Amino acid sequence: MRIREVLNKKRTFSLEIFPPKLENPLEPVIETINKLDDLHADFISVTYGAGGTNKGRNNEICQYVLDKGDNLVSHFTSIGNTRSEAIERVKKYVGMGGDSILALRGDYPEGWTGTGGDYKYATELIKDLVDNFPQLCVGGACYPEKHYEAPSLEEDVKVMKLKEEFGCEFFISQLCYDLEAYKRFMDVVDKTGVASPIVVGLLPVIGRKGVLKITSDNACNIPKELQTIFDKYEDPADFKKAGLEYTKDLVEKYLGLGVSGIHLYTMNKWQDIREIVLDTSLNNLK
Repeated sequence: MRIREVLNKKRTFSLEIFPPKLENPLEPVIETINKLDDLHADFISVTYGAGGTNKGRNNEICQYVLDKGDNLVSHFTSIGNTRSEAIERVKKYVGMGGDSILALRGDYPEGWTGTGGDYKYATELIKDLVDNFPQLCVGGACYPEKHYEAPSLEEDVKVMKLKEEFGCEFFISQLCYDLEAYKRFMDVVDKTGVASPIVVGLLPVIGRKGVLKITSDNACNIPKELQTIFDKYEDPADFKKAGLEYTKDLVEKYLGLGVSGIHLYTMNKWQDIREIVLDTSLNNLK
């Protein structure tokens, strides 16, 4: 089912799956999907390496999700893609049975200063996909604390509006641990007139290095409550236990704001994702 249709029916709980590098086995990823199957996620997204570095593995995982009958969103980045390559790859995705896609610029690989392809911005990719594949539900990214390259939050949200005008039907946000920042973001979204549903992306707090890296790379704030966990718990097991409780509480707070959905970045850690879902309202969303 097209993801916008799912979002029109209910608030969603969804999962992001990370295909392995080409030299690594698929089995741990397949295990993650299977171990989370009985949670009945409303959709599963599958990431796509910059420049298509793991596109083969993306295709394999996407096919597995489709064969299981789950709703699927494949990521697709503009990095390294010519227009003709992008059209051909998405044509194959549609041929597999894919009906929803998340169109992204993608992060520059190390040493790159541009996309290395025909699309400089995600807006260009979104417009091209909508024009060439009207049957596809095309989604885009948004940034509650603004994209690190954007001059201001207001200017960044204007890009969201442009994506919507080009045919973007839903958004999945960059992670945001700062609830007050998210509220400010939504104020700007409302004032700018963006109407498409926004699903909140969340990386569970289970490892110190992972959280520090992704927040640093994307210029995301670590609020006081989360910083306290970093300061208080040196032992990895204690940090993880406190981080999981923090994540569960944050899920409930976001749901209390009335968000359209919660999208959990699994990092292929199925045990922790199960705990978060079963211990929160994600287990019974309507």
